[in-house]
Formats: sequence, structure tokens, C-alpha cells
Amino acid sequence: MQDFKGRVKALRLYRKLTQTGLAKLIGVTPQAIQKLEAGNVKETRLTMSLGKALNASIKWLETGPEMDLNVVPPYSPPKAQPEEIPVIAWTDIPAWFTGKKKALLDSVTEYQPRFHNVSLNSYALRLNNDAMTSPRSNVKSFYKGEIIIVDPEIEAKENSYVIATIGDSKEAVFRQVVRDGGIDYLKPLNSQYPTLERGKDVTIYGVVVFYLGALIN
Repeated sequence: MQDFKGRVKALRLYRKLTQTGLAKLIGVTPQAIQKLEAGNVKETRLTMSLGKALNASIKWLETGPEMDLNVVPPYSPPKAQPEEIPVIAWTDIPAWFTGKKKALLDSVTEYQPRFHNVSLNSYALRLNNDAMTSPRSNVKSFYKGEIIIVDPEIEAKENSYVIATIGDSKEAVFRQVVRDGGIDYLKPLNSQYPTLERGKDVTIYGVVVFYLGALIN
């Protein structure tokens, strides 16, 4: 239990969680937990979610020290900083733009670093499905459980990756804007999800500008 992966595994077992159970709590696949505990992935992207799920302080997960698991410091939500971007729920996206932003911020428990090239109104989302995961290895894909940064002040153009709602739906979708025959569509990378025409009932809530440490052009 001398390193991050060892602390995660030991505390998972202490909390009587399987790898599948922990994966469900933080929104990733069981394989992701297997790789993490084997030391084959970077732990920093999941540290906050792991701390919350395992009820352990982020500092303890990252650095220790050695101690009995029954006295591990509990998880404490980080405080918002001006240079940080809040990770909000998909169902909260419309409310983010209707004067309820401050109330939403009070319930946020996860943040991402703010980059110099995104607006102060930017927000982050944790992907909740595989609609934008392409079966083709040569196509940019976005994987369930990972984080995207969305800037609502950037205009959505052809080929932009966008967050949108359709009609009265309370939960937004993640799609790419494609043009066919002079008509714009919101298209998934996974054909198991529907392609939607960008009509009057579609509201765009921002363009995805950052994912997995890389800017999206």
C-alpha cells in the first residue's frame, strides 16, 4: 500500500467493493479500474472521483501516509477557485444559462483546471455514454467517463463538437455538427445513436474545446 494504486485497491477491498462496483460509482468501465490498480494508467484524472467514491481525502490517496484504513481521512469536496472549471451534471446544463448558476456551483464537488483560451462561462462534463466513441481507430474518439471542457461563447460551425438539447428534453447530448445537402445535422460517432437535424428546436449550449489534455480544433 505504498503507492496510489496500492492505496486504491486496499481501500476498495476495505470498503467491500468489487472492481465493477467501484467502476459504476465513478462512471468508468471495470477494465479502467483493473488498469489503474495495475499501475497502467494515469491516476490523476480519476483521483477526485475515487476519493468521493471511497470516502478518502484526495491528499491521502495521492501521498499517503501509511495508516489503518479505518482512520483514513474522509473525502472533502474541493472549494471552487477562479482558475477552475466546474464539472456539472448533464441535466443541469439548461439551468446553467437561466440564472441558476450560483445555486449549481454550491452543489459542485469536482473541478478541472481553467486554461487561458477558454471563457469564464466555460463548464466541464463527464461523458455518460459512448455516443462519441468511434469504432474506427483512425477517428478521434471520446470515451465514457472522461472529461470534456465546453465553451458556450464559441460559435458552433461545421465539424464543431457541440453540447445541445432537443425540444423539451432536460438532458443534453454530445454530437458533431456535419453538413449534408445544405442542412446541418448533429451526428454521433457511434452509429447506434441517432443523428439529429439542427432545426429550430435544437439549442446549442457550447462547443467542446478540450479533451484528455488536448485542444480540439
